[in-house]
Amino acid sequence: LAGLQRDRGDAAAGATYARALAAFSTARDRIGEARARAGLAATLAASDSESDPEKMEARVQYRIAAAIFTELSLTEAAAAALAAANATP
Repeated sequence: LAGLQRDRGDAAAGATYARALAAFSTARDRIGEARARAGLAATLAASDSESDPEKMEARVQYRIAAAIFTELSLTEAAAAALAAANATP
């Protein structure tokens, strides 16, 4: 749902990703947590805001997602998250 919201430019995407992140963290679902963090990061990075805190938060979330993907030996996903973090202004 959050991915669809983000793709449509819906401002609710960030809140949906935040809820997903909380649910996956509570359930100790590391893959879900990493995907939710990467989605939240993509939402923050794509925002029209030039806010440094939002862009910084996007980079942090991408890097946390990359670390989790690395822990789980999901090297392609880790590399993609790290590349996205480095590409976020």
